Amino acid sequence: MIHTSKVSIEMVAVATGLFLGACRDRSLQPQLGQPHLNNSSVLTSAAKANLGPDGRFVMTSVNEVGSGEISEAQVLTLGRLWIRDFLPQIIRALESRRGIPIHPSSLAQCGRDYRAGSPWQPIADPSVPLPVQRVFGPWWFVTYCDDQGQAILLGISAYNTDVSVVNDTLRFPPMQGNSFFATALSVRQPGLPISPESAAVLINHRTGALVASTPELVMPGDWSPQNLLWHVRIDHAVTLTRNASSNQPVSTQDVYVGLFDPANESFGLRAAGATQPDGKDYRYLPPHIGQPRADYPLATAHATRIPDSPAVFDATH
Repeated sequence: MIHTSKVSIEMVAVATGLFLGACRDRSLQPQLGQPHLNNSSVLTSAAKANLGPDGRFVMTSVNEVGSGEISEAQVLTLGRLWIRDFLPQIIRALESRRGIPIHPSSLAQCGRDYRAGSPWQPIADPSVPLPVQRVFGPWWFVTYCDDQGQAILLGISAYNTDVSVVNDTLRFPPMQGNSFFATALSVRQPGLPISPESAAVLINHRTGALVASTPELVMPGDWSPQNLLWHVRIDHAVTLTRNASSNQPVSTQDVYVGLFDPANESFGLRAAGATQPDGKDYRYLPPHIGQPRADYPLATAHATRIPDSPAVFDATH
């Protein structure tokens, strides 16, 4: 099964969105508001070993940088400069989705930065431009707050190896795109994504199982930062029922959480979809000189799914 989409790589990808709805799961509100675990009873002994003295997961292993990626330090530098120099170009659109003004003078990184893994293998074809490869690759997500609270979630491609810094200014190559993705955040929400500690509490609360691994942030195969999910391995299989598959039950130790469900005003659990694509095709307009755009044929990049890495997820109840 192949999914096909189309984009022009001549455009820098900057998108906006709003994390909607209010958390009405009253029993979980205190934990969601605190990015640490005061009580580690929701974890197995192995998972507790990766809990720092501050009650937060040590994310070193899940944030490990792969081959051909920029470092975490580079991510933070690129993010700081993008916020300073490029945010003003789209700030009005972000404010309309946030619901209140954004105060750039007080914007600063708040909380932790996370690397979200991709279900797609790196594209081996060197002729595929980086802007297209970024669609299939991992991303980093950094939250910025102003004096009113959280304001922006900035996605930064781990494949931004061609974005340089000269005299504290971002420098882009002639062919550029899909490098950054800005999303407006509501100050009323516990975060996008929620903290890994909150994910652990939610999964324990909903399933009764102990969390057996450090939560790992993953992106669905449709490249949608609003749909970021925490993948958590639990200590025993539980039965979940798929909403979208004729109430089909699934027994699993791999549970996903993080996407807020406005209809139910809660954070629903996800399971890997019953059917997974083997790969994904992505059509794009390659570089062209001297030819009318309409006459230039589209090219196709193909990515293969990483074994045991879901790209499609089903809501459950």
